[in-house]
Amino acid sequence: MPSPVLSTLESKAGGRILIVDDDPMNLQIVTSVLSMSGFLVDSALDGRQALPKMEDLQPDAVLLDLMMPGRDGFELCRLIRVNPRFAFTSVIIVTGLQDIDARQRGLQCGATDYICKPWKPEDLVLRVRNAVEMKRAAEELDLAYREIDKLRDQVRELREKVEEDGRRLALPN
Repeated sequence: MPSPVLSTLESKAGGRILIVDDDPMNLQIVTSVLSMSGFLVDSALDGRQALPKMEDLQPDAVLLDLMMPGRDGFELCRLIRVNPRFAFTSVIIVTGLQDIDARQRGLQCGATDYICKPWKPEDLVLRVRNAVEMKRAAEELDLAYREIDKLRDQVRELREKVEEDGRRLALPN
């Protein structure tokens, strides 16, 4: 019998997710859970594969293991955070490291959330959905601020035009 939380989320979920983990079994399990909940999921086996895939997929959220060969999750998280194209992309660390130092270091690198293994499917889906919603809200807010800036520019231009026209129309004494 399917979980009621997962069933409810299937209709509300959605978003593009990239999973970065060097363990193929973890990739398969997380992909399965998220795909069944309505997410579009892609994966990378390490940090080097992840960045090109991010460029292609433009994910709403990245699920990131910390302990990987080559570029570890901490370094990858920092690289994601310095790239303006991924400014709003949520980064969720999913790791077996449960010590407070790893958690703090991950969050200091710019992670949005930190999930320790083992996790429950319902919790993972909820956190990923929240991360996707947070990213979309940030994008909407950014768009609104850009619109406000455009409107301010238009008001300033109109004010300048009115002042200029007013000076031209001023009657001589």
